[in-house]
Amino acid sequence: MSELYLKCINNYELARHAGALSGLGRQKTQTRVSTTVRFDPEVLETCHATDLGWQTRMNDMLKDKRRESIRHKPR
Repeated sequence: MSELYLKCINNYELARHAGALSGLGRQKTQTRVSTTVRFDPEVLETCHATDLGWQTRMNDMLKDKRRESIRHKPR
């Protein structure tokens, strides 16, 4: 198993046992928007392989790419 996978699982288990993940309920302020997106199967397979938190990591990768493209945009 990859180091990233083990780290994600360990963080999830620690939070779950500490009670941090119980009774989350509805968000007071919506921080994300639900949408439908189509990805290549190999992209999803790679993301799913990291298991828990894969959507958050995918979102973070897209945000990083966006910041990078804005920073290097010719003016």
